[in-house]
Amino acid sequence: MSSLSNVIFSWPLRLIAVFFTAVIGRLPISVSQRLGRGFGRLCWFLLRKDRHQACQNLCHLDAGLGERTRNRIARASFVQMGETVMEAICLSLKSQDHLGSSPVSGGVKVRGLDDFQSAVERGLGHGKGVILISAHIGSWELAAALIGKSLRHDNAIMARRYHNPLQQQYVDGIRSRLGSRLVYQDESLLK
Repeated sequence: MSSLSNVIFSWPLRLIAVFFTAVIGRLPISVSQRLGRGFGRLCWFLLRKDRHQACQNLCHLDAGLGERTRNRIARASFVQMGETVMEAICLSLKSQDHLGSSPVSGGVKVRGLDDFQSAVERGLGHGKGVILISAHIGSWELAAALIGKSLRHDNAIMARRYHNPLQQQYVDGIRSRLGSRLVYQDESLLK
């Protein structure tokens, strides 16, 4: 596709994204999570090819999984992904005050956050760094925002770049505004 057609097609998508963000971003995070789970269920129903691919991937992972089990796991991952996507969109208009042990109204209360922060402080108090390893399980964007809030200047989140520059710009804006310092797979950690 030519660069002119990329620009022409990107503007309608950008306008849709701005409108969608304006609506979802004003909702309480818990409401966006419920909407996201519903969106994930809808995608499971509508995206037959992706549904089939998810089940095939699970079959490759463990050939002993029965069809019902593969369907249950794949469906749950669609639901979780829908929740995570809507959470990220909702976070785009939220402040860090919406996250943590005592969030403002409409925010997310995280159990165990104080214990996590104490463990990090103990490690840092001994002159050591702390490495937290996670995967794309659960609400990773929300977790990154909480780490950004807790360790405003002393964190780096490893990430993979999106193929679409508009998506990359959108997600980078959310992540950096909420305190995450991003390091991409093609960059050095020694920045």
